[in-house]
Amino acid sequence: LLVVGLRLAAGIVIPLMLATFAMALVSRAFPQANVFVLSFAVTLMLGLLLFAFSGEALHQAARLGIQTGVRDARAWVHALGGT
Repeated sequence: LLVVGLRLAAGIVIPLMLATFAMALVSRAFPQANVFVLSFAVTLMLGLLLFAFSGEALHQAARLGIQTGVRDARAWVHALGGT
């Protein structure tokens, strides 16, 4: 379950972390710019865009994770002597 959760979250978390890192570099390059306020808008828009465009992939990954979990649960029940 943890692995499935990490795989689902990685598609959104990694690009957001990269955007935060890019904002940190911009902040270091232009100290007079108020990057803190700008980073809220950039992070929000990037997160919404990523979520909108990755909807089908998240759906497929969740379905695959659930199917794998059900298959494994059935195999464990069968191995324990159940029907």
